[in-house]
Amino acid sequence: MATTNAYLATFAESMLGLLLMVGFKLRWTATLTGLMLMAFALCMSLTLGIKAPFDYSVWVGSAGAFLLANLASFPFSING
Repeated sequence: MATTNAYLATFAESMLGLLLMVGFKLRWTATLTGLMLMAFALCMSLTLGIKAPFDYSVWVGSAGAFLLANLASFPFSING
């Protein structure tokens, strides 16, 4: 089960990253990316301690994704 979850998480990270770079459905993609990074940061905090997510800037990435999701317009996206 752990191996399957690791493959699924890697696939989700890759796909969300590609979708963000391409600019496809940015509001939804950025929200999902922010939620995924927040889940990673919470798990890292609980298992490795509070310092680990700050060392890897996971909280900053999550906040950046949520900031992108809340922009009023996306001039460089595929679907505006």
